[in-house]
Amino acid sequence: MIVTFAVLIGCTESLTSQAFNASVSARRYLYVASGACFWGGVALSTGSATVVKYDLENGAFGGSIVDYNSFALNDQPAGIQFFPGDKLVIGIENAAGRRIDVVGRDGSDLTTYLANRTAINTNLHGLAGDLSAGAGIRQNQFDVDRA
Repeated sequence: MIVTFAVLIGCTESLTSQAFNASVSARRYLYVASGACFWGGVALSTGSATVVKYDLENGAFGGSIVDYNSFALNDQPAGIQFFPGDKLVIGIENAAGRRIDVVGRDGSDLTTYLANRTAINTNLHGLAGDLSAGAGIRQNQFDVDRA
C-alpha cells in the first residue's frame, strides 16, 4: 500500500494550491452600466450607453455585453441586477420609452421584459434586487446608499 501511494505521488504533476484553485474556480466579473448622470431630475451628462464586464481576478476588460448605441436613440442603461439562469436585468432610461431588458451574461438573447409607460413613468435611476430574484425600480432622486 505504501509503495503504491509513493508511485502515485511520483508520477503526478504537482500543482501549487493557487494554480489548482484557479483551475477549478469559475471566473467572476464586475458588470458596469455606463448610462446618464442625473441631478435634480435633469441629465447632466450621458455615458457610453454600454454594459461591460471586468474580470475580478485581474481587473482586465472582459468584454462588452450590450452596446445600446445600436438600439433606440438616447437609450441609457440605468441599473443592473442578476437574474436567474445566468442572465442580467437592465433598466433602460429613455424619456421616449423606458423599459427593462433581460440579457445573457455573455450578451446573448436580449429581450424586453417590461415596456410600460404607466409603470415606468419617471426617470429611471436604478434597480434593486431581492432574495426572490425580483427587481424593484428606483425612481427617486435620493439614494441613501450614496448619501
